[in-house]
Amino acid sequence: MRPAARRGPHPTWRLLRLISLVAVACGIRAAFAGDGGYALTVAPSVADLNEEFHVCWAAPAGANRDGDWIGFFRISDPSEWYSSWSYTGAATSGCVDLPATRVGPAEFRYLKNNGYVLVAVSDTVTVHCVVDNHCADSNRCSVDKCVAGVCQNTVPTAMTVSPAHEPAPVRSTVDICWDMPPSLVSSDDWITIVPANAPESAYGNFFYTGGAATGCRPIATPPNPGDYEVRLFVQGGDCPVTRSDPFVLCDPLVAAD
Repeated sequence: MRPAARRGPHPTWRLLRLISLVAVACGIRAAFAGDGGYALTVAPSVADLNEEFHVCWAAPAGANRDGDWIGFFRISDPSEWYSSWSYTGAATSGCVDLPATRVGPAEFRYLKNNGYVLVAVSDTVTVHCVVDNHCADSNRCSVDKCVAGVCQNTVPTAMTVSPAHEPAPVRSTVDICWDMPPSLVSSDDWITIVPANAPESAYGNFFYTGGAATGCRPIATPPNPGDYEVRLFVQGGDCPVTRSDPFVLCDPLVAAD
């Protein structure tokens, strides 16, 4: 049995992800893809969060295929950071439907013998947060509920930032307060500060809420001035369920015109 997938950002994981990016840039990872008669194909190339990809594999007949498995990964993440996955059943070929469980550019990988030896990588796929309210079941709605084919928001959350209407300095802190229903609280809920126009799955400085339904705590502001917002993610997810109003960070060392 595969261990539980790791979820949410973490400072150590950021370092490992940087190392992986360097490896990709140097061509290290590409050498694994498709070597030795292994191959992966996937369709479609774009999906919304929790929709399924159809993944097919091929493996050489003479290889030891016991414990071979296919996992879903963000681009450049280490192979220990899989989310959805499936064993191949030691078959030389086959197909499986796997859900899109992380947002952004992603890929499927074929790994050997219950381990992390990479032998094939699919083409890149893209996963979006749900951008419309139409659904077939509750999984289509991430943290929302599907009622009569329409996603109904069940997360009445609140997020405030202090100071709310005055520029705050870069390289300092702002106070973040959140409020959410206790029934939706988990130990994987987290809050991050990002530029106001950042992608949905982006994150910067962050903290976990500690499983608290309400609370306040400071967060470090980034070094660059501009328009920012704070976003709340629940259950280790990639799609924010609420966000603060935009606020301005300024550099007090730069003289005003």
